[in-house]
Order: sequence, then C-alpha cells, then structure tokens
Amino acid sequence: MRAPFTKSKTSRRAASAPAKAVSGKVRHGVDYAPETPKIREQKRIAFRRAGFRLAVWMVVGFGLVALVAATWRQTLYRNPRFGLKEVTIFTEGALKPEKLVREMGLVEGMDTLWIDLKEIIEKVEGLPQVKSASARRDYKGHMEVTVVQRRPVAWLECQRLGLHSMKSGFGCLLDEEGVAMPCDVILKDYTLLPVIRFEELSQAQAGRRVRDLQVKAALKLRAEVEKRVESGMPSLVSIDIPTKYGLVANFDDGMQVTFGPDAITKQLGRFDRVMIEAREKGWKIATLNLLPRDNVPVTFRQKPKLVSAR
Repeated sequence: MRAPFTKSKTSRRAASAPAKAVSGKVRHGVDYAPETPKIREQKRIAFRRAGFRLAVWMVVGFGLVALVAATWRQTLYRNPRFGLKEVTIFTEGALKPEKLVREMGLVEGMDTLWIDLKEIIEKVEGLPQVKSASARRDYKGHMEVTVVQRRPVAWLECQRLGLHSMKSGFGCLLDEEGVAMPCDVILKDYTLLPVIRFEELSQAQAGRRVRDLQVKAALKLRAEVEKRVESGMPSLVSIDIPTKYGLVANFDDGMQVTFGPDAITKQLGRFDRVMIEAREKGWKIATLNLLPRDNVPVTFRQKPKLVSAR
C-alpha cells in the first residue's frame, strides 16, 4: 500500500521543481510596430504636414517682424518729429557753445530718442576746461546742456617744459583746485592773473591736478592774498619758486615777500601785522622775509620814518 503513494509524491516534487535554463538557447522579442509599407507612408504624410505647419508659422513670424519694423520706422526711428532742431548751451568761460556742440557730436536732424545723454556728458566732462556738465532733452527736437567751466586763477610757467604765460597755444592755466588747462585763447581777464613760476615742476597734464606741493602752496597763498586786496593790500603779480623751500610773492607796488611752503597760515599772520604797521607808518617795503620764525628781515624802498619809543 505504501509503494504507490511514495511513487506519486516523488512525481509531484519533480513537477514542482524549477526549470533549469538550458545553455545555448536565445530568447526572442516580439515587434509590436512592424515597419510595413502602409506605416512608412503614414510617417511620410505626417512629416510633410509638420513641415508645412512649420513653414506657415515661419512666414507668419517674418511677416510680424516686418510689420513691427515698418511701424517702428514710421513712428520712432528717423521720424522728423523727433529730429534734433535746437541745442541750447548754458555756460561761461573760454569754451564757446559752438565748440562744445562739435565736441558732443550733435548734428541737426539726428534722432533725439537715440541720443545717449550719458555719453554726451562724458564727452564734455572729458575736456580739461570743464568741471561738470548736465543735459536734458524733450520729444520735440530740443536739447539743453549746462556746462560748468573751470575758472582759471593763475598761470603756470615752466620754461623747461615749454609752458609760457600769456601765450596762446603754449600757455597753461590753473584753477583753484590746481587742475591744469591748456590756453587756446587769451581772454582779457587772463591778462590780470598772477603767474606761478617753477622750473623744477615735475609735470602738468591737461585736466589733471598738479601734484607738486610747492605749486599747491602757491595757489593757497594766492587765494589768501586775494582776500586781503580789498583792505588796501597791493595786488599779487607773480609767485616765483626758486627753491623747494621758498616762495617769493611779487606785488604790483614792487614789494617782494618770501614765504615757506609749510605753515602758510602762521606766516600770513606775521605778514598781516607787518603790513598794518607799514600802512600806519607809511613805510614802503621792498623785501620781507618770513622764513625766520623769530626776527623778520625787512628792507625799504625809501628811508622809513622811525619814531623812538618813549
């Protein structure tokens, strides 16, 4: 009775055992989209339709671009309504409005909408004679430019560097900040400016500040002396810098006063006291040396009237 049962159990185990892969066998896949003549024809039709749609969209796009460009030309670009008709320059100084307009590159009829105001201002402020500039425009072809020119306060002379005072084309002017400016035209006011002479000048670049400390001290001395002219002090004619430690101020009455480039303020205090005494006593001073700190050497053009102290 047990033999058949045992045989039957063995058969089920054999049936349920996993099948072993047979070496050398290749699995095959099924192509669910076979390439048939009908499918190829359908692909060609779909490709032609996509190309046609692309061509239509490109034509429409080019048409819109052409329409926008034509509208832009008619309304903005080269529209006579926005053409430059008038330029008004507000300025004072040696630079004339005509020269400023040429430097800015402005031409009648150019489109004001496409003028770069920042570029215009940079061109003007690039001139050595210009301190600052501003510009504005409207949409009727008008432009206004305000230019603040540097005001010359003295000539800078250095024969070694070819800088000559009172000579157009070779002259160099200084403003109160010490910025060097070439002199193309000599105005009447320029003939009244004092001359700063310094043969040891390092350099003078147009539109740049002169770096020499002696020249800076001479400009400060000029400004302080100019404040005292209204009180009866003679006018300053020139300042010679014979050495790096001395400034010789020459006045229109023939007086020569020697200052040091350092401590100008203290020296001017002693200078004021001497000048007050000279006006009260009627002294005609020829030379005055303020370099010594204790005693002040003075010479006179005429014999002074001395009054003995009692």
